[in-house]
Amino acid sequence: MGDTIIVLQVAREIVDDVREQIGEPAEVISYLKTLAPVEFPKVAVEVYKKIVKYARESGEVSLVLSCPIGLAFQIGQLIGLGKYRIQVYQYIFGKYLRIPPLTRYHLKHEG
Repeated sequence: MGDTIIVLQVAREIVDDVREQIGEPAEVISYLKTLAPVEFPKVAVEVYKKIVKYARESGEVSLVLSCPIGLAFQIGQLIGLGKYRIQVYQYIFGKYLRIPPLTRYHLKHEG
């Protein structure tokens, strides 16, 4: 787990499961409604700013997203590859599991 946990929850609440399985979030960004695609850029920038803030403070961020895939992709576009140490979690079969980090190494080698 990273030093700091950031949670984005869209349309449904996940923060209690995150607390139970991963730890106490430093930041919870919550939109408990269905977002219109036109809202994605605003939310992506909000999440990005929190990631930058905490990554600079603690060095590593654990990111837990429950949001539309298009929004998750936009957040990834803003972050880029390799600028910050981010540990992403994926909800699989009732548990949050760490996703292996992606680095520039993966671009040169086939995974």
